[in-house]
Amino acid sequence: KLPSFPMPKVKNQRYRFLSVDEANMLITCLSNRKFFSSMLWRDLAVIAMNMGLRPNEFFNLRRCHISLKNKVIYVAESKNGDSRYIKMKPVVASLCHKYLPSSREALLFCKKNGEPFTQAGAPFRRAVKLCKFNEDIIDPLYKVVFYTLRHTFASWLVMQ
Repeated sequence: KLPSFPMPKVKNQRYRFLSVDEANMLITCLSNRKFFSSMLWRDLAVIAMNMGLRPNEFFNLRRCHISLKNKVIYVAESKNGDSRYIKMKPVVASLCHKYLPSSREALLFCKKNGEPFTQAGAPFRRAVKLCKFNEDIIDPLYKVVFYTLRHTFASWLVMQ
């Protein structure tokens, strides 16, 4: 039997969110065909900033979780174990329609080999680097990562 002792609290809350100008810069960069052959990560960034899903929830979306008719996304496995419905904005519905797979159980967004994403892909990380969002940032809690898009959604919502 292992001894019981209190685990230290880990400070891992992120604080960074994108301004409207930074968000536009990121989307413009991800739209640049000179640097990116696919618009997938641009579309993923737009959806993420308009939905506020956690990356894990986002990358595990399946066709059966999307109702274009009702304009809702069903989040089956949230962090706390609860499920919920989220209303889609028109831009999100349009982009989700673009990626709908034929199979009900197929992932909405996945790698070319059909495997699920577990983190932001190289195109997203490259765009963040090209935009110089993390230049001279030492504290990882202030770096722009895919999760930053969730904070961006929430921060914009509060500011409205």
